[in-house]
Amino acid sequence: MLNHRIANELRCPSCPDQALNLRVTQEEAGQIISGTLTCQSCSADYAVQAGVSDLVPAEVSASPEWQLWNDHLAGFAARRTTRLESPESFSTRITNKSSSLQGSFGDFVDVTEGALLDIGCGPGNFRKQFDSERVTYFGIDPLPLDETENFPFARAIAEFLPFRTDMFTDVVVMSAMDHFQDLDAFGDEVVRVLQPGGRLHIVQSIHEVRSPVTAIKTATHWVKDRLETRATQSQSQDAPKHMYEFDGRSIHTALDLRFEITAEKTYSKRWYSPENLFLSMTPRNNGASGSAS
Repeated sequence: MLNHRIANELRCPSCPDQALNLRVTQEEAGQIISGTLTCQSCSADYAVQAGVSDLVPAEVSASPEWQLWNDHLAGFAARRTTRLESPESFSTRITNKSSSLQGSFGDFVDVTEGALLDIGCGPGNFRKQFDSERVTYFGIDPLPLDETENFPFARAIAEFLPFRTDMFTDVVVMSAMDHFQDLDAFGDEVVRVLQPGGRLHIVQSIHEVRSPVTAIKTATHWVKDRLETRATQSQSQDAPKHMYEFDGRSIHTALDLRFEITAEKTYSKRWYSPENLFLSMTPRNNGASGSAS
């Protein structure tokens, strides 16, 4: 839910560090229910509806370069609906961001104070791993859920972070990196919003065949994808289920130009569950970035 304090922290996603002017049309008990955020530089308007600020740039929905991602997002939304409506399905049991994974990842990142951004936060359950009096949590996701009214949230995407430079001590990405459109833009934006000494933490499933066990894990991922594709066949069936498929090497390659890995471990809830890679890292060269080859 948006309030005046949070609104003051937001910036235009298309014009980094440009403040937004807030015009409120409905407010209740200090919570902004509806209104408009307008960029002081480019004059772009961003709507606030039902307490959620929509800070996805217009070019994302209008540009042909983003059409495949938009189709992918529509398919993901359909699969999320299927999971919510069928909580005991096989594919849902495999893919849910379980409390055990969140607990293990929370212990791994070990954030005890500061300001934390959760990219692709979903219902924001990861915030429960932290002391709310010492850690300021903010979540973004392109698909808002009802639960987002319970914490600071904006509809936004990783490639256009609507926050001021040096705002966060920590950024986390839980099982969402394979849904991004542009990993270079994501990396540049994370470097920009992290404070000096800040850290990026990622958990991402990886798929590779190193042994009979990892072959079973990869096969389980394939079966889950086929089951969900069948359940949502009418929704964006030509769009990819994942924008990227990572193994241990490719995820390092995607991040190594901008970040230095400081901690790493693997996690699987069950022996047949997909293998998740936990990574903590800091920006290289005080945040210098470039284009990955």
